[in-house]
Amino acid sequence: MFWPPAWKDPKSLDWLAGTPINCLVFAAGLPESDPLRAEALRRNLAIVDWSKPESSGIAAGEASKIAWSGAQPVAAITDAVWPGIRMNSAARRDAADAGPTGAPWIDANGWLAQLAHARAPEKTVWLAGKPPAGRQNVIGENAYQLALADAAASGARWLLSLDDQLAQDLAARNEAAIARWKKLAAALRFFEERRAWAGGQSRAVVAVISTFSGGNEFLATEVLNLAARRNLLHTVLLTGQAASADLKPLKAILCVDAEAPPETLRHKLEAFVRTGGLLIAPAWAGNLSAAGKPIDSPVAGYDLRQLGGGRVAVPNAPWEDPYRVAADAHVLISHREDPVVLFNGGSLIAWYTAPPGGRGELVQLVRYTAQAQGQPVSLRLRRGYSSVNLTTLETPAGVEIPQTKVKAGVELALPPFGVFAALELRL
Repeated sequence: MFWPPAWKDPKSLDWLAGTPINCLVFAAGLPESDPLRAEALRRNLAIVDWSKPESSGIAAGEASKIAWSGAQPVAAITDAVWPGIRMNSAARRDAADAGPTGAPWIDANGWLAQLAHARAPEKTVWLAGKPPAGRQNVIGENAYQLALADAAASGARWLLSLDDQLAQDLAARNEAAIARWKKLAAALRFFEERRAWAGGQSRAVVAVISTFSGGNEFLATEVLNLAARRNLLHTVLLTGQAASADLKPLKAILCVDAEAPPETLRHKLEAFVRTGGLLIAPAWAGNLSAAGKPIDSPVAGYDLRQLGGGRVAVPNAPWEDPYRVAADAHVLISHREDPVVLFNGGSLIAWYTAPPGGRGELVQLVRYTAQAQGQPVSLRLRRGYSSVNLTTLETPAGVEIPQTKVKAGVELALPPFGVFAALELRL
């Protein structure tokens, strides 16, 4: 937790009682003689000096600048965004910014955490996004729970940071502020008790391959961001890792980089295509697809060819717009391949994993409006399960959800929930 500068009294540490918070981050450390430091150490709380985080084993910085191969066990990403629906900065404060589809723009960090796990799977990932400042950015009732859910669903930890007003109100023992703190503390305990979910293996059937660096960084990272927003579930593979990765569970691979990958990986991609997979890649893949039979493309501007049991899709012009790359890829792959299909889920982002140590799967849903919606949400899965248990922040004990058989699998109708819901799918 970033310790609020206004909390100088050692008794302020009482706010942490009953929470899983065990580490306090100070902007410039604390003098050895500070009573707050002495009391924190007496309570076995770790102290981090944010002016030199490396002294505490933390590699902190913008995601593109962190030394991912370093020995620090923690990577703290300082350019994480405050999650939610991006509000219009113009005079109409209640209006939301929208993307090319007209849907509200979602600020989320899951793709950032996903890329961090690919770069350094052994590191614990912290997301250090701070609350927005200014009167126009009111921190809503459930905004802190959303920040926690945004990090936890992607296997990261949120570096808790209170807005100044809440910190001041808590210091003044304002009853409404205390109620909000209790809800936040309950959410902290909820996700900490379910940390095993963070180690799940992706069940996505699409992989995005790139170096995610240098001249490839902008396009590749924005494709991840936009693919997540449209719930094109995917796994992330660095180019250097892909040659040794298991591609058998995949239906499609999107290679973003303009330059051709190493020969070993190209041969592996050809084998993937010939055994039934779809490869979407820039002009260098034309050498691979040249031997294939041209077929009609569902997306204009692509040369689509049948090669063995699979297909290769090559754009006729270089990619420039990451939105179009993500949208075109989703159509080329086909929504029929989506392992999780959401209905009325415009503000939801889904995560689909197989948690370690169990016989089952997990779908986590994060709602970025930070509030329950009037329209009911349902989802379709490709198969049935022995049981489906729904857990939310409002119903931590869980409740079993009935399954309705449909032609393409099963559909689940969900009761109203706030910012987070998890479906434990038992085989």
